[in-house]
Amino acid sequence: WAQAYVGIWYLNGMQGFALDKEKGLKFIKQAADQRGPDGLIQMALVYIGETLECDESKYVHYSKAAADLGHPDAQLQLALTYERQDN
Repeated sequence: WAQAYVGIWYLNGMQGFALDKEKGLKFIKQAADQRGPDGLIQMALVYIGETLECDESKYVHYSKAAADLGHPDAQLQLALTYERQDN
């Protein structure tokens, strides 16, 4: 949990953390690699935001992993993604 949020704070220069996208991605990736639901959904979000090149397949991969672990926001985002793909 903490690694994911430290990563977010670095990515956005928040909570007293200097803006450092590389360091932010490192923390988020570490959280995702440990299969933490918060890290997984944050890793998904960097693939549809401005941080990394947009990659919907990676977004879905990480969102599904977080959703499978019971992360409610990931479940919602994944459902909305599937609904959008069906239309």
